[in-house]
Amino acid sequence: MKKILVKKNIDIIERYQRELTILGQTGALLGWDKETYMPKKGATSRAEQFALLGKIMHEKAIDDEFFNAVKKLRNVKLNKKYSLMIKKLYK
Repeated sequence: MKKILVKKNIDIIERYQRELTILGQTGALLGWDKETYMPKKGATSRAEQFALLGKIMHEKAIDDEFFNAVKKLRNVKLNKKYSLMIKKLYK
């Protein structure tokens, strides 16, 4: 695979991972807020927020663009960091 295509697929994977990390951090913040400051009547709203966040994260995690980028790099010789990343993501 050409270097430019490898770079493009790594960029796609890193973008998805970065977005999933940010969404996960947002979920953690919502969870913390729920446990510490959420108004008594905020449970329904918070549940809707968690549900939407979970849906978005799931859609990103199973997105074809993400999966295809991982799949394309599965048998490409990469440095240790990226090889490990692809191996873990492909499982």
